[in-house]
Amino acid sequence: MRASITIRTDKTRRVESNRRATRVAAIALASIVLHLASTPSPFVAKAHAQGLAPAVPSTPSTENLVRAELVSDVAAMAPGRPFRLAVRLEIKDGWHVNWLNPGDAGLAPGVEWRLPKGFKTAVMCWPYPSRFPTGPMVIYGYAKELFLVTDVTPPADLPIDTPVELGAEVTWLACEEACIPGSASLSFRIPVESRARASDVSPRIDAWRARCPGPAGAWGVDASLGDQATLLIDLQTAEEGGATLNSAYFYPYEPGVIEHAAAQPLSVLEGPRGRSAYQLRLELWRMSTTIPDRIRGILVMESTGTRAIEVDVPLRKR
Repeated sequence: MRASITIRTDKTRRVESNRRATRVAAIALASIVLHLASTPSPFVAKAHAQGLAPAVPSTPSTENLVRAELVSDVAAMAPGRPFRLAVRLEIKDGWHVNWLNPGDAGLAPGVEWRLPKGFKTAVMCWPYPSRFPTGPMVIYGYAKELFLVTDVTPPADLPIDTPVELGAEVTWLACEEACIPGSASLSFRIPVESRARASDVSPRIDAWRARCPGPAGAWGVDASLGDQATLLIDLQTAEEGGATLNSAYFYPYEPGVIEHAAAQPLSVLEGPRGRSAYQLRLELWRMSTTIPDRIRGILVMESTGTRAIEVDVPLRKR
């Protein structure tokens, strides 16, 4: 999975980037739309038609929509011992921010970490999102709260009793009927001790980290074309008498792959030797002129609980 992350040390370096220029252009577009909201013109109607509704004068200011803070699962870090760092977004009721792939409209939050020299970070994880129907569209994102978590490893020779300052530059697009861009520059200091101490927010960070997709494990995943308009995802567990799925939903990493608003019916198949087997039927994006070579995204499965697995498989053409 590719997330938009920059680690800034003494010498800034990009890691797993989705090209920040695209993000800047999209935020600029949203800002233009906000300006058009107060100037009646044909372009305002066009913005509505494209799914990016301009804000009206009564729309709340961005400070009231999303509150950002930097949190950690440790109240004190120890040299060389990994810990978790997270950006927490508290979102106003009725509004949402987007997932990595926003669906039919929107823009994913961006995080640019500011870490001291010698600190190493893993790829930021994206918890599985919710779906927000908006007219004929479906948006992928999060309501009320979001934790974007990364694992951080400090250097083993980090001096004890010297607090360390960590920071992040964060951008987002808050949406309801209108979409409003926002940003925040965050920082806080963590003491360094011989032993790490857990923070009060540690359980909540762990709960959000558990929502990030994991490997398929016992599930085998296969993707094929049913016809020129249908994508089939076949699931089969390697365990006899495996878990019974109540539902499943596929979120593609890339836009322009499927019709986000179309239903994804799940069928039960006969698996070998009593193993569970299912088929998920998706509608390919109607505007697409090419068929992807691979299907990449996350599959969220509902059984006795909710589990998300990562999917990255070749697309078989039948």
